[in-house]
Amino acid sequence: KSLIETKEFKKVVINKNYRMAHEELVLRHISFIMFGIKLYKSSMPKFLNRGMIDLGYLTDKELDKLKKDFLASLEVAYEIFGVDSFKKSLAMPNHKKVVNKPLFETVSVCLAMISSEDRLILLDRKTDVIEAFVSLLENKEFDISISKSTANTEKVQTRFNMVSDMIYQLTNIR
Repeated sequence: KSLIETKEFKKVVINKNYRMAHEELVLRHISFIMFGIKLYKSSMPKFLNRGMIDLGYLTDKELDKLKKDFLASLEVAYEIFGVDSFKKSLAMPNHKKVVNKPLFETVSVCLAMISSEDRLILLDRKTDVIEAFVSLLENKEFDISISKSTANTEKVQTRFNMVSDMIYQLTNIR
């Protein structure tokens, strides 16, 4: 709950909160960080319930690291994508400017999992990152993975792999 009150979260998630939607975004992020992408098996509600339960067992130090990495991922996303962070409108300007949950969980987790040095590389290569991300959003396989049956295990793996590969390529070009 405290994370949705931060300035970093409010900058990227402007839309109104209906029925705990913002809390769900944070829980999706945290659950994927705690359990990893490879352990996800279809049934988002079960996955998130497990995440909520396991959160209760984390130490203050572990919770602080989750919070720090989450906020860093939001900050770098905003610095690169601005108001189009986590939105399909980045590639489709006429598209609704609302946060796409699968896009949010995937991009925020991938940005949280890289080093602060790699986040700086992405910021330095902002134009390349935007260009690569627009290409991803225009990719049919990726679009389907964030648009249809998004809790399906294969779709989750697809979108995480595609975003991770893109980030890896952008941070390892010297």
